[in-house]
Amino acid sequence: MKGIRIIPLAADSTGNRSMATMVETRDVSILVDPSCHVADYRYGLPPHPLELWALEKHRERIRLFARSADLIILLHHYYDVLLKDEKTLFKNKTLLIKNPNQNLSPVYRNHAFALLGDLQRVCREVYYIDQRQYSIGGTTLFFSGSAGKRSEEQENHALHLAVTCNEDTFLFSSEFQKHTYSELIAFMRDHPPDTLYLDGPATYLQAEDPEGYRLDRVMDDLKTMVDSIAVRTMILDHSLMRDVGWQMKIKPFFQFIKERPVVVQSAAAYRGDPVNPLEARRQELHEADPRDRNGESAQFEIP
Repeated sequence: MKGIRIIPLAADSTGNRSMATMVETRDVSILVDPSCHVADYRYGLPPHPLELWALEKHRERIRLFARSADLIILLHHYYDVLLKDEKTLFKNKTLLIKNPNQNLSPVYRNHAFALLGDLQRVCREVYYIDQRQYSIGGTTLFFSGSAGKRSEEQENHALHLAVTCNEDTFLFSSEFQKHTYSELIAFMRDHPPDTLYLDGPATYLQAEDPEGYRLDRVMDDLKTMVDSIAVRTMILDHSLMRDVGWQMKIKPFFQFIKERPVVVQSAAAYRGDPVNPLEARRQELHEADPRDRNGESAQFEIP
């Protein structure tokens, strides 16, 4: 895209749980969801040293890019040391944040207001963004409402973000997990993207909850995005990369797109980096060696 530059800063495909992304236009630099963390336990195992090494590398990258960001966007509320302990990231920044009064469980709501109280003391200004838009120069940001109908016992879902500049549109959507993409498709029809960065299907949940997680419906939604909305570049990452067998589980989708003019890749591949989902490989890493003596790891590639 000529008008928008997209820089994935950290992602599951590069080693940690994250969709932290820098979006740059001629008018503004935008840091989206500057969160990065590791799962405490996976396969009954703690994080491998390689995951912790990647975590510090990714967080340092986020700190670096935060310095030049004009806007910082939090599309959902989450627990993260980077946000909790490094509020200098937000000093004199404009913060655009999901409204903590809407569709949040009590636990998340309390956390959100505690975090927001701290950030308001260091930010230049703070705006709630649900179902709103924000313009600066020739760049406009569009935000969805909260996705899905949530009960008080459930956690929160992220808002969707569309960035438009020079007739280019970038659409960002994270943290879907058990749900289909129906709300996202409606938002996409209002803001058809040239490039879409999406939390991919959480295929690992299918084994945990075969009745509740309908991968077939999610796959149908992905096909709809390609055909009816004509996405040309699709970045699939995040939850998808937590399943060591994800490639086989979504193989029908890759067969579907072979005859269509769309490029589908991970955030790592989009950056030009090797695909290396360390969490999915945690058991393998612990079994092979508690430390990688060469500082390198086997890599997976999107077909």
